[in-house]
Amino acid sequence: MLRPMTTLDRYLGRQVAGGYLFLIFAFVLVFVLLDFVEHLDDFYDRAIPWQEVFGRYYASYVPEMIRLTSPAAVFVATLFVTSRLAQRSELIALRAAGVSALQLLRPYLVLGLLITAFMEVFNGWVVPQANRARIAFEQRYFYRTGSLIEAANIFRQNSPRSFLGIGYFDRQEKIGYSVVLQEFDRPFGTLVRRIDAARMYWIDSLRIWRFEEVYEQRFGPEGIRLRALPFWDTTLALSPRDLARSERDVEQMTIPEAKAYLELLERTGATYLDRPRVDYHSKFAYPVANLIVILLGFPLASVRRRGGMALALTAGLLLSFAYMGLIKLFEPFGYEGELDPRLVVWAPHGFFLLLGIALLWRYR
Repeated sequence: MLRPMTTLDRYLGRQVAGGYLFLIFAFVLVFVLLDFVEHLDDFYDRAIPWQEVFGRYYASYVPEMIRLTSPAAVFVATLFVTSRLAQRSELIALRAAGVSALQLLRPYLVLGLLITAFMEVFNGWVVPQANRARIAFEQRYFYRTGSLIEAANIFRQNSPRSFLGIGYFDRQEKIGYSVVLQEFDRPFGTLVRRIDAARMYWIDSLRIWRFEEVYEQRFGPEGIRLRALPFWDTTLALSPRDLARSERDVEQMTIPEAKAYLELLERTGATYLDRPRVDYHSKFAYPVANLIVILLGFPLASVRRRGGMALALTAGLLLSFAYMGLIKLFEPFGYEGELDPRLVVWAPHGFFLLLGIALLWRYR
């Protein structure tokens, strides 16, 4: 049976939660100011309306800033509150009164679990939708489209019996060039139809593909039948997003959308899937850092040191930089396919989780 929250639990929880919210606000404010100074010339040179700058760009950028800075805010708030208690000898008095380390840690863990659960939902659904608006703004005014993963010599499986090949796909215009569509009588069976087209383009209002300058060949027992058409409309299992892909696709998708997107790419035989897989698993893994940093920060700040609170904060910040650095160090191995995406994403969190447990064990 769970022990009810005590006055001490509520006090510590309020202190850490208050520090967390203040730090989130401060971090976001600093990020916005730095980004505004960096892009001020761009805003003026391109005559971007201020309502677009603040009402669209920064309003849609704030969720991403919150996502990125949340673990740091939790960590610093934990360090500050705990170190202050340690420097005032309040922790020593509580321990002498019979309050165990796990009892002291309880309100931190409850708050950490709540923040982690919230950030899982926030990171999986709110942030991607905000990123769509921000990236659309950047594409319109800053001409940032993101590096393309695949734009030429594209091959996709449209269905178990048909395959699509495209010489080059223009992502912005949604036009493919040098198109070949092959159909078979059964999976990996005999070719029964081949369609060659100079280009194909997407008609969004009808949700169809239009092939132009079409040359059709049908293969049967009686021989080959040929037909030339000025255009040909059809539906495919593939959308423009599934053809020329950029490095920023997954960050604009909610968790269900990203899962369906990866499943479609795998089913249609797409290549270069390592980066989107890493980005997909990161949606689940990164929020967990909000809980792990508490396990690191609490024992680190609980011991009274000669350097005082400043030493604890400095050591904590160095540790947080090491944490984020290890995440970034592992990512290229996943992007290049040298390590499993799940291992790449979860290994840094697993390492610091074990480190946090070791520090807690030593403190108790």
